[in-house]
Amino acid sequence: PIALMAMLVSFSYASIMSFIAPFAESLNLMTYAGLFFVIFAISMMSLRPFTGKIYDKFGAKFVIYPALATFSLGLFVLSQIQNLAGFMLAAVLVGIGFGSAQPCIQTLAIQSAPKHRMGHATSTFYTCYDIGIAIGSVVVGLLIVEFSYTFAFIACAVLTLLSIAYFKIITSAKTT
Repeated sequence: PIALMAMLVSFSYASIMSFIAPFAESLNLMTYAGLFFVIFAISMMSLRPFTGKIYDKFGAKFVIYPALATFSLGLFVLSQIQNLAGFMLAAVLVGIGFGSAQPCIQTLAIQSAPKHRMGHATSTFYTCYDIGIAIGSVVVGLLIVEFSYTFAFIACAVLTLLSIAYFKIITSAKTT
């Protein structure tokens, strides 16, 4: 179940990895597409030491819920931007959200397996993660062609919010 959640989240992440450059070009911000990824990476890495400690002390829910909400907000902001400031704000929010959620989801997937199955859990996690990116790249591309970048990023924001509900469902019987 956790690996399937990783697939949902990586589906939305595919919109960033595959379409930021053409999206930036469509807004005449192509010069700043590289900067988007620099800001994204810095934001992504800046909170990881803290989120790991929060995860260890309080549990997955204390990191995953706000991280996915921030990732979703970043995707929504991206769908609405018209200028460089909004583009960079989206980079920060997406970086913080995805950068905090992804390692916690991976840790949760591995911790949910018995010790002798940890390798299988890791493999299953990454298989689902990669499938989410592959399917997401194709589907998001189709949404962009059929509708718009705005529609595609909003759809990914909604999917990310739905992954919060899915997380609640799969962890409701457990203490996480």
